[in-house]
Amino acid sequence: MLHFADVDSENIRCYAKCKRPAKWITPIEPADVRREERRMTALADTVPLVTTEEAQLFTPCSMRIRSRHHTAHGVDTDIFDPERRPEAPFQRKGPAFVFTGAMDYAPNIEAVTWFAHEVFPGIRDAVPDAQFLIVGAKPTGNVQRLRDEPG
Repeated sequence: MLHFADVDSENIRCYAKCKRPAKWITPIEPADVRREERRMTALADTVPLVTTEEAQLFTPCSMRIRSRHHTAHGVDTDIFDPERRPEAPFQRKGPAFVFTGAMDYAPNIEAVTWFAHEVFPGIRDAVPDAQFLIVGAKPTGNVQRLRDEPG
């Protein structure tokens, strides 16, 4: 089994399209990574990925691969059952929407920024005391500036 989690060649392709991609990304990088992904899958019988979208992006190069599927990710609702920990780890002001992830990772930065600007204002209109909590290591300046937004 070869577990990619993500289709890294697609992530790098998206990074390369950014207005200011990281210095180490070149236009040929995604193709090189995709070639290596295909080489490695030729050695595997199964390739689990994180989401159905990732599984659809990934094109196995070998008919030997018997299975290409996604593995569910999420929160263990037994461990994180609110009844087990009735006290919130933050000052409770209202309903909380929580995003967790590495906050120096471009897709996470884009996600929280989009949510904070495009979705959360509508939530706040409907539920004025709602909170959006961003939990993660190494928040960039753009992420830190979101604390100035309402909620």
